[in-house]
Amino acid sequence: MEKVKWTKALATGVEIMDKQHKIFLELCDNLDQSVNSGKAKSEILSDIKCLEDYAKDHFATEKGIMEKNKYPEKEGHLKLHSYFLDEMKVMKEKAVAGETGEEFASLIKEKVTDWFVIHIDKTDRKLGKYVGFK
Repeated sequence: MEKVKWTKALATGVEIMDKQHKIFLELCDNLDQSVNSGKAKSEILSDIKCLEDYAKDHFATEKGIMEKNKYPEKEGHLKLHSYFLDEMKVMKEKAVAGETGEEFASLIKEKVTDWFVIHIDKTDRKLGKYVGFK
C-alpha cells in the first residue's frame, strides 16, 4: 500500500491535534509495512499495541479539547473513537490467530488507515473549526 502522507488538507487548525495526527499516520504506516512485508506475528502485534495505545492517548486529548470548549457534538465524536478502538481489538484478535495475510492487509487499510483519514477530514476538522471560532 502507498504510504498516506500528511498534507495541509488534513490540518484541523488545532496544533496538538495536528501534531498527534502526523504521528498517528506514521504508526498506521508502520503497521501497514509490517503486515505487507510479512513480518512475524509478534512484530505485527507490537505495532497494533503501539497504535492502539497511541489512539487511546490521542482520543483522550481530543476529549479534553471537546470538554474544555463545550463541543456540542462530543458524544457522537466519542462514539466514533470507541468504534475505532473496537476495530483495533478485532485486528489484534486476527493477528493473534495468525490471520495476517492479504485479507488482513486490506482490513488494516480499510479499518485503520482509511478510517482515520476520513475521521480527520469529516470529524476532527469540524472540531477544529468549532474550537477556532470560540
